[in-house]
Amino acid sequence: MGSLDFWHGDSVIPMSKPAWLAVMILIAAQSSPAQGASSVDPEKLAQKTSTTANAAPIAEPGLPESHNIPVLPTSESTDNTLNQTSLTPAITTLPAAAAQPPYADKATAIETPQIVDATEPSLDQRLERRERAHRQFLKLYDDGNYERSIVFAAEVVDLTREIFGKRSIELADPMTNLASVYRNSGNTQSAQATYSAVIEIIEDNNDMLSAELINPLKGLGATYNDAGLHELGMRTYQRALHVNHVNGGFYNFEQIPVRDGLTESYLGLEELGKADFEQTVQVSIYEREYGQNKPTSLPAMYKLADWYRRTSQFEEEQSIYTRALRMIKQSGGKTDPLLVNTYRRYAILYRSQALDKEAIRAQKKAIEINQAQPEPNITLHGDLLVELGDCYITFGYSRRAVASYTEAWQTFAADPELYGERLEAYFSKPKSVRHIAIPTTYPRSSRNRNTVESTSIFGDGIVMARYTVSDRGRVENVQIIESDPPNLLDDKVAYALRNSYFRPEFQDGLPVSRPDMIYVHEFKYDKTALKVVGEKNSDQQERLPNPNALDNGSNGAM
Repeated sequence: MGSLDFWHGDSVIPMSKPAWLAVMILIAAQSSPAQGASSVDPEKLAQKTSTTANAAPIAEPGLPESHNIPVLPTSESTDNTLNQTSLTPAITTLPAAAAQPPYADKATAIETPQIVDATEPSLDQRLERRERAHRQFLKLYDDGNYERSIVFAAEVVDLTREIFGKRSIELADPMTNLASVYRNSGNTQSAQATYSAVIEIIEDNNDMLSAELINPLKGLGATYNDAGLHELGMRTYQRALHVNHVNGGFYNFEQIPVRDGLTESYLGLEELGKADFEQTVQVSIYEREYGQNKPTSLPAMYKLADWYRRTSQFEEEQSIYTRALRMIKQSGGKTDPLLVNTYRRYAILYRSQALDKEAIRAQKKAIEINQAQPEPNITLHGDLLVELGDCYITFGYSRRAVASYTEAWQTFAADPELYGERLEAYFSKPKSVRHIAIPTTYPRSSRNRNTVESTSIFGDGIVMARYTVSDRGRVENVQIIESDPPNLLDDKVAYALRNSYFRPEFQDGLPVSRPDMIYVHEFKYDKTALKVVGEKNSDQQERLPNPNALDNGSNGAM
């Protein structure tokens, strides 16, 4: 066995090969890191540690301009929230995009540490900032600016979570507000996820029958109805009603919005009898509180009448008005001002049934009772005259209609500062009073095929028409200026316009003609049905050039 020379300082030590190998192994053991570790520069290691320490705030970045703001604390808690809620199903019942907060991918993609001010804001400062954001949210919400209000609603949620904790009960109201603006802005996915998270937070902090559950349950039920998931909406509203009864008894007024939601769920499920019950029971709630046959029950009775009209149950609607008349006359006499509203409703009902004499008689009765008061309501008198004109023109009595409109105009013009808005609303442009319904689906037999599986067979159609409204409220000079696809609903649109009646525009107290009105009808059409539509282009009139008046399409809204 040979030997090797080993250098040690300035000396050379001859060594055998086994001894040399032992020395090398010993040196390697003393100079290498522990097993499994990697060789890292200390400064880089410190930098990496600092980055890791700052990673938590990065998970909730500042609000982006796109309003894709946080919905739930983390994607993990979102999944748990949706699956553990006792009533509401997992988010998979809606499109899968709602399973995570919309900003989740952006948050995980951030690699640079967030710069944090060395001075943490005090609790009072954070509470003040939260209050400012809440006030701004309420202002935008009240103005109907839901998209912008999302930013501030989310800021309130973030600050509440920061101040009180990720699962605190204080999050319930702010998150419910955020869910509401999501729903109002059309984002049903985020709304459903957020409402579901609120429900679990309340259950964790309180219990399964907490009264605080009612509001988010109502919102969740409405969101399901919006998405066409009426079975889930019904179950959610039923739970809300149960919680309401446990906390408030069987006849409290707070249950009425819940029953309205149930009504919509049953209507979507085509269970009209159950929907009727949810409306009729509201009259019983009023009567139990105020007594039977009392005018204090009129709001519930008129609401039920509106429901009957909406569902074309006209005999039931008329029976409500008959009972209301008898009730009011018994308590206040034949000139009780409460009778005005009942007779107005009678007139609308009779107009819808093409009963001209009955409609006009009821409207005149309302005017007579108002004028019989010690101090007649001038504003109401003008409104009733406009409605009388609408009755006349609906049945083709153009001269009588113009006379009634003129008297109404004079009533409001007597004090333009007080009634200027009414003059603008009633007479600044023609207003459709009677029109024929135009199909929103072509052909009509296809309207029930609009399901998730078959929506791809539908296309978007449009018909534009130009027309004139005369000073007597009649439609003249109807011309189709554009249609896509052509010839599907052109004739129906033209026919409907020619047989429509308008309240004419007034200038300086006189009715005037209004040319170049534009009507736009949008519809869905079955693409497969186009194969059987004959070629009619040669029989159609030449299309007119698209006029500048199209910029004012709202002028022709019917």
